[in-house]
Amino acid sequence: MNQPLLLILYFLAVGVNAHDWRDPSPHTTGFVRVDGIRLNYLDWGGKGEVLLFIHGWGDNAHAFDVLAPRFTNTFHCIAFTRRGSGQSDKPQTGYDPATCTEEVRGFMDGLGITRAFLVGHSYGGQIISLLATRYPSRVQGLIFLDGIFDYSPLEYQAWQKFYALFPYPSATSTDLANINSYRAYEQKACWGGKPSTPFWNDALEAKLRDNVRIVADGSVQLITSTVENERFSKEALDPDPRWRRTFRSIQCPSLAISSEQPWWDVISPERWPKNKTDVDLGPWIAYQQACYRQYRENIRNGKLVILPHANHDAFNQMPEKVDRLMSDFFQNTKSNQP
Repeated sequence: MNQPLLLILYFLAVGVNAHDWRDPSPHTTGFVRVDGIRLNYLDWGGKGEVLLFIHGWGDNAHAFDVLAPRFTNTFHCIAFTRRGSGQSDKPQTGYDPATCTEEVRGFMDGLGITRAFLVGHSYGGQIISLLATRYPSRVQGLIFLDGIFDYSPLEYQAWQKFYALFPYPSATSTDLANINSYRAYEQKACWGGKPSTPFWNDALEAKLRDNVRIVADGSVQLITSTVENERFSKEALDPDPRWRRTFRSIQCPSLAISSEQPWWDVISPERWPKNKTDVDLGPWIAYQQACYRQYRENIRNGKLVILPHANHDAFNQMPEKVDRLMSDFFQNTKSNQP
């Protein structure tokens, strides 16, 4: 059966009744309070050491609905939704790197997790780096899922100007009319470029639904508004040099799985400037290469793998490949432990 037909059947299945949809991922859900902030978490169970997943900006714990269950034979798999997203509280402050790092530590304390392997996607990679630097005894190993970007060097400032050429489209009232139209909007904004057939899976569906509220008439309301998200993200990109990631300070083993495919390849045509020849890709390429170089030159015990034809959410796009890389890392790490 070809991919377009599979996608049509999938959308028919998840869109039959917006209120009756059930998340098929085999997890339980719960809440824990950290410094008064109520945080939602997902627990897939499993046996062995804890494998804790930290999501990227604007996502929630459901981003790992497909990946996490693959490791329950050897790990107790848990993910939590950071403040500002999904079902977790949304205080007006506390999105800076320092507070986000302490939030992970507090979450671990709240569940009685003394030590864990940490997986961080995108901005989550920044957080797990800082946690490993500040609390090395709490971290057994790190896995960065397209998460070794540095948010403070000059290359990043140049990239910000470049990214401004591709404004993220705000959802219109038509987009928010129902869950199906909102899904189409998200696909078009994030997955509508190459390949031409948009990608979707159960994790993306669950993540989308956890970030919205479906009201009685079937329309969709964003749990975290666009204005709030922009304000929170500015605080997260704190230029304070004390919170610049320093790979040299990380003592534990690490694996960085990065994406070869330029992120602009999955941007829908509507987000491109009218004259594409005016777009200079140099700033993004320089920034990406600088981040790779910083990791390679400064990490003590790490490996960088660049996945061909992968985008920023490669762990959902190609979970089998990511699973294999992570499993090899865990096996090597455990075999080298005293």
